[in-house]
Amino acid sequence: MEALTRIAHASIRVAAELTPAEAKANAAAQMAGLAYGLAAIGPGIGIGMIFGKAIEAMARQPESAGMVRTTHVPWCCIYRSSCTYRLRCLHSVEVRLIQCEFS
Repeated sequence: MEALTRIAHASIRVAAELTPAEAKANAAAQMAGLAYGLAAIGPGIGIGMIFGKAIEAMARQPESAGMVRTTHVPWCCIYRSSCTYRLRCLHSVEVRLIQCEFS
């Protein structure tokens, strides 16, 4: 916790020395980092839940393990591809904002 406090104080000192344009770019970069982090955490939790429930179902009814495997793997792939698509969309929006800002 102490390290986070030091980082926060250092960023406040640096932010005080920035011009308004640099402060805006700095805030945009911080929010982009936050958005990427949240966009990456969600798929990890979702895929973990899918596999956890599949393993739980196979443990309860071992005779249906083949059917559970064949249904949860495609759903996992669909979920992961949709999450990758969201990250790509987020990146393209960020690139457009940066290009508009510096042009």
